[in-house]
Amino acid sequence: MNRILHSQSQHNLQSRDGWDCAREHRRRVMAMLLDNASPSKRLCVLGAGNCNDIELPELADAYREVVLVDLDGDAMLRGVEKQFSGASSPQRTAKIKTVVGDLTGISELLSQAVDAPQDVDSIVAAIEDRLQQPPDALRTERFDTVASVCLLSQLVHSVTETIGAHAQLLSIVQAVRQQHLHLLRHLMQPGGRGILITDFVSSLTAPQLPHVPSDQMPQYVRQLLNQQNFFTGLNPAVLAHQMQTDSQFADGLQRLQSTSPWIWDFGPRQYAVCGFQFDTRRDAPPDASPQPPQRNNDV
Repeated sequence: MNRILHSQSQHNLQSRDGWDCAREHRRRVMAMLLDNASPSKRLCVLGAGNCNDIELPELADAYREVVLVDLDGDAMLRGVEKQFSGASSPQRTAKIKTVVGDLTGISELLSQAVDAPQDVDSIVAAIEDRLQQPPDALRTERFDTVASVCLLSQLVHSVTETIGAHAQLLSIVQAVRQQHLHLLRHLMQPGGRGILITDFVSSLTAPQLPHVPSDQMPQYVRQLLNQQNFFTGLNPAVLAHQMQTDSQFADGLQRLQSTSPWIWDFGPRQYAVCGFQFDTRRDAPPDASPQPPQRNNDV
């Protein structure tokens, strides 16, 4: 087991009992996932993990097929078994598929950077090259709804935890972010819906976060962003700007909307979360081949 998978597996084991405290977060996520649902459509959820932020029986009722993707296959299986442990029909369960995959293609390289610090420069160069290509998982698949659910922060965290002291950290984080946006776009059918839900700051650096009323969250979040208090690479304003200006992502999009921020109660800590949803035109062209990451010093 590589270090990134081991770390993610431990994280999922520690958080597997977080179903109850995630209730409000799950309600917000589900509202976005169900908004484009139809019994004829297919849904893909990237970063499913323990499935604590999605309700699988409800999704199985709403979609023809639900494909869950995560690096940690055991966590997905636990989540599916837990949610279908009652009297769910076999037809419901059969609609849920799981795919184990590295959604950046760099987890092994990041593990090598930890195990062989003397080779970190050459490993970082290999990481930069790999991030200019799409990940292998789901290369030929297309979906009516594609959702990344609090995954991008985990992908970035894996980078900052392993090569955080390297001079190329910022460019790697930007490349991870761009690759992920391109993956979402790549997986969308013409006329499909894309959803990016991400946490971007926690109560560890914003201790007042758990006590902020929902109607005051937008103002509070603006204050945090102005103070540069957000996870590296996950400033929602920068994400929105990149979605609007990255030609490979934006080509064929007809709508981009963002949600108001909300609080995800994770138990030991809380996170501020925001969501974006975007639709492609039915005549949208297929996505182009990957492009080198665009540089932006405002992460």
